Amino acid sequence: MKKLTILIIILIICANTVSANWYNEIRETSTNITNNLNTTKQKMLAIDTYVRQNNNYSFNYNPKKISKYWIDKTGDCTEIARIKNYMYKFSNINSRLVHGYIQHNNSKFKHDFVEYYHNNSWVSNEQDYYSGIVIKVGDGVW
Repeated sequence: MKKLTILIIILIICANTVSANWYNEIRETSTNITNNLNTTKQKMLAIDTYVRQNNNYSFNYNPKKISKYWIDKTGDCTEIARIKNYMYKFSNINSRLVHGYIQHNNSKFKHDFVEYYHNNSWVSNEQDYYSGIVIKVGDGVW
């Protein structure tokens, strides 16, 4: 029984260390790529560019923990929105996750993205990528 208790304690410590590692890596990466930038727009562009260049978008819905996503760098809009939200927050950008749609012709596709607080309102830079076809649903985190 004593050996089992010790093993459980070791596993908990290891799990927390692994969990803390991805969190600290995201924080460090965010700080490194936005350290010398002054404006929110510059920081967001640097983060968005980093995410686009260093992550693989997979259209298949395959939910995973952010720690696994950070390791394998593959995910859909949900994981990408979550990682961008973390990186924005670590760069002192007030942001939130949003659940919405992309409308194309007569079809709607679920889409998750990030909004940031600017000039007393929540806005998204998704329009920069999707030319006016993103439809927001609700008021942020779902």
